[in-house]
Amino acid sequence: MDGMTSGEVLQPNRKALQQFRLLKKGAENDCLTAELSTKMQEFKERMETVAQRREKLYQKDQNNRTQAYGFQVYLEEHDLKKKRALEKYKSEQEYNAVKKQEIHNLKRELKKLKIRQKELQKKLDKYKSYEHFVKKIVNMLPPEFWGYQEDSVIKTITQRHKTLFSANQSLKKHLFTQQENIEKIHHEHAAVQDEHSTMRFVLIGKVSELQSKYNKLKERNTQLIYYIDNKEGLTDHQTRELSRMLVGISNMAEHCYKKHYGPLEEMTFQSKLNMIQEFICEKNEIKEEIMKPEDYESSSRLFKRLLQNQRSDNK
Repeated sequence: MDGMTSGEVLQPNRKALQQFRLLKKGAENDCLTAELSTKMQEFKERMETVAQRREKLYQKDQNNRTQAYGFQVYLEEHDLKKKRALEKYKSEQEYNAVKKQEIHNLKRELKKLKIRQKELQKKLDKYKSYEHFVKKIVNMLPPEFWGYQEDSVIKTITQRHKTLFSANQSLKKHLFTQQENIEKIHHEHAAVQDEHSTMRFVLIGKVSELQSKYNKLKERNTQLIYYIDNKEGLTDHQTRELSRMLVGISNMAEHCYKKHYGPLEEMTFQSKLNMIQEFICEKNEIKEEIMKPEDYESSSRLFKRLLQNQRSDNK
């Protein structure tokens, strides 16, 4: 006992201390491994959730684009129908103006014909007495008188009377025809006005209906835009969370850096995860070797190898 040196006495304590430190380091590595596994699983789940939400947002965006395109087509059809209705209304207005002008001309002509009829009627009434007188004279004259008096005044008067009577009958017939035409045009004009009024009410109803549909679609489009904006805000929050996770993994990779993986700045995300996993596996192997019932010399060699690995990694 007295022959033992101080170094030999302190050597078991140092080895026990080293073993305790290694056990503590192994426990820390276990915690890191569990935390890394949890983070990796959480990261994987979040990535899947983000992918699903991104797909849903893409589908909703496509649906919104489809609805917007349908709404645009509907507006174009609405404008086309409105344009056609206005053109039809304008053509009907022009047609009504032409018909009104025709009616005005026919009324003026009818007025002239009525005035002419009154004048002829007055002349007819004026010469009515002469007609009776001439008829009496003609009846009183013998038949031989007409064979020798061809150039007589009476024959001329009778022929003139016949001519005027024929002209009067023709004028009456023409007047009657014109009156029928005017009445027919009046009926056509009334029918056109009724059709125009009906068409106008129908078009006003259609325009009101289309306007209400347009307002509803516009309100729905506004709601969809608001919904998309909210979804984009939620996606930004998830992106920030993902960025924090990536920064945490980068910090762990810097802590667990191994030289044979190359520069840390050029490593990919998968390479960093592989390096962290390798570091944890190596620590677990060291822990298992320490826990084996071997002599202190093998533990000392293992501790020296660990120190050399750490120094090489630090370099």
